[in-house]
Amino acid sequence: MAGEPPALVMDPVLFLEGVTDPLRRHPLEAWRDGLCRLVLTRRTMAHLLRLLKGIGLPEELLRRWALWLTDPQRVLLLPD
Repeated sequence: MAGEPPALVMDPVLFLEGVTDPLRRHPLEAWRDGLCRLVLTRRTMAHLLRLLKGIGLPEELLRRWALWLTDPQRVLLLPD
């Protein structure tokens, strides 16, 4: 569909590096700014949230990430 941002498939390790390393944050910043949509399955989304929890992210930030990862404007959710 015209006008939709391009899809971005990101390896979970690269996603986590984007969260933890400012030098690797460009893809996540593009996603945040609406320049692309993240492509996920529910299983991958759950895995990303577990990774974020594993690095010690506080519950408040985990909830915020969960909202972003389930936003249909920002995420293209594919069947598992």
